[in-house]
Amino acid sequence: AKKDIAKNELFVSVPRRVMLTTESAKASVVGQILRNDPACSRMPNVLLALHLLYERLNPNSFWKPYIDSLPRKFPLPMMFRARELEALSGSPSFVRTIKLIKSQIKNYLYFHKIFRMSSVSLPPFLFKDYQWAMAVAMSRQNKIPSKDWTEAYAQFDLALIPAMDMCNYGDGEVTTFFKEERSESFAMNAVKSGEQIMIYYGDRDNSSLFVHMGFVVENHSNDSILIEVSRIPKEDPLFKLKKLLLGKIGIGSIQEFSIGQSGQLPTDLIQYCRIAVITKQDAVEYMRKKEIMSRVSTSNEAATCLLMKQIFDDLQTGYKLTPEVVDSMLANVSKYSENEVSIARLLRMERNILNAASEILNKYTKLSVR
Repeated sequence: AKKDIAKNELFVSVPRRVMLTTESAKASVVGQILRNDPACSRMPNVLLALHLLYERLNPNSFWKPYIDSLPRKFPLPMMFRARELEALSGSPSFVRTIKLIKSQIKNYLYFHKIFRMSSVSLPPFLFKDYQWAMAVAMSRQNKIPSKDWTEAYAQFDLALIPAMDMCNYGDGEVTTFFKEERSESFAMNAVKSGEQIMIYYGDRDNSSLFVHMGFVVENHSNDSILIEVSRIPKEDPLFKLKKLLLGKIGIGSIQEFSIGQSGQLPTDLIQYCRIAVITKQDAVEYMRKKEIMSRVSTSNEAATCLLMKQIFDDLQTGYKLTPEVVDSMLANVSKYSENEVSIARLLRMERNILNAASEILNKYTKLSVR
């Protein structure tokens, strides 16, 4: 800050016309080429990234001052070296990162071919250029109401908002709003001259912040861990029946579950495990019940608790880096890259959530199985 700013004081106002948006992308040469492309219509973030990429390649771009101010490197897992990425192995964030890398390679090949075959002459771009543009879009994009937005027709555009998107993360509450064709940001707290102005990016867990923005927040009040559970093999004689029972409560045979910082066991995870271990006899009784999220039987509850314990144990032992290695890394941060330190911090926080969930499961087991 160049001067003292009071709490709730407006510190930056950015009009729509200077933003890079999916709307301006559609009006650009890129938008003309991709106007009828079905894949692009499903991925507005990719459209925004391609728009940014070609504006960067245009020396006369209206957005050149903004684009020149953007970082050229990002500490995102999708750009990690192999050794760094390997250290993340076992974490749910590793799975998210690998899926993201595969998706980016696939999309790059697809859109590179479309632009190469287009009748419109545009400069070629490399994968590293595409990856940079995606990194900018992932870490900086914001939703704003479209120009056609109405109460009855709520449509949104993705936007890169100059100046506002230079603010780093601070824990607090959202204080940026879109009003009368402009984005307005207000100070979360009083800021002294020379201090950094921070903004809150919304309710995102550390895995999301890490994968899409390249950092983690210690003592994060909204942290959680997203785990994927697949414990009903197709070879199971009761697979079709179990899949049917899960379908009635909106759960798949392969399902993701979110566990919050407190470690509280998700109700849908408990019910998934109940159905995963259900016997044919219990299934007959269960289908007669009106309450589909209820306890099945004492023996089923015991098997359910055992399965959840196996899930948490497998997650803990699946990490490549042991707790001792993580503790050593965080005690000697100068010996490691910033990316490796971020990985260690993330793994410690993920394990803390799993440990809390395991403790709650132990208490739940003692109360339920007796």
